[in-house]
Amino acid sequence: MTAPRPDDPDRHTWTRTWDRPGDHTVSVEAFDQEGARSVGRATVHVLNRPPTASFSLPEHVPTGTFVTPLDDSSDPDGRVVRWHWQWGGQSIADPRPRISWDAPGNHTVALMVEDNHGAVSQRVEATVVVENRPPVAHITSFWDAGRGEHVVADASVDPDGNVTGRHWTVDGVAVQPNPPGTPLRLPGPGTFRVDLRVVDDQGAASTATRYLAPPTIAVGTVPTVEGTLEPERRHDDGTVRSPERSDDVLLLAWIQDHPRSALGILAASAVAVAAGVATWVTRSEPIRQKDDVA
Repeated sequence: MTAPRPDDPDRHTWTRTWDRPGDHTVSVEAFDQEGARSVGRATVHVLNRPPTASFSLPEHVPTGTFVTPLDDSSDPDGRVVRWHWQWGGQSIADPRPRISWDAPGNHTVALMVEDNHGAVSQRVEATVVVENRPPVAHITSFWDAGRGEHVVADASVDPDGNVTGRHWTVDGVAVQPNPPGTPLRLPGPGTFRVDLRVVDDQGAASTATRYLAPPTIAVGTVPTVEGTLEPERRHDDGTVRSPERSDDVLLLAWIQDHPRSALGILAASAVAVAAGVATWVTRSEPIRQKDDVA
């Protein structure tokens, strides 16, 4: 479209825009009042405009959690063809990177984009607050039959740092292993409530609770008779006759046939004698030691 120039009505101006950069040819035809024609041509070099980088991220994320930035970059006269992301000393050219952080704190993510004509945007940044995850308190325990003690140990972990503090209580009373850092030993048999509170290097804490009970010895079939064991009543064939029973039974299985059950046999025998009760089991049933520590 042409229009007369305000400063020279006999001359006209012409306006034209281009969406694409590059060299563009302009041709103009002019006619005078007599109908004479004239043609003029000119080349216009249209410059590329650079793209604009833009993205968004959650303001807060926990450590170890992957996030993908929402890219909103644009180009006014072309298209974005390359992305250059930077965070934590890493760099990646991917339109949809997956980013995570191992350490809590404030972390910066930066982006520059490039368009299909090679122009590069300015660098833009966003700050993410990476939050600490608390430690996971965990207690392990077993029964030390040789010493007659519950052995309690700390198996806690921290997913993004270190456990720096451990606080034990047994039945509500604060205790500490001796020396510190070693398993806690509780004389048994007995029933205990053990609590462990752990704290990480960022001050976050968690607590675990474990209930300990005396171990039991489980057997397959255990008929019982009252009376004190009398070793002198044992016969050479391996049987024992109770003073109050006339039938022959095998005393807690035959040790010579079940050598692997010897520990369980001796422990069960001790319990029976201490209780003043003779405990019997048929030969066909194996004796198993079962740890019922919770």
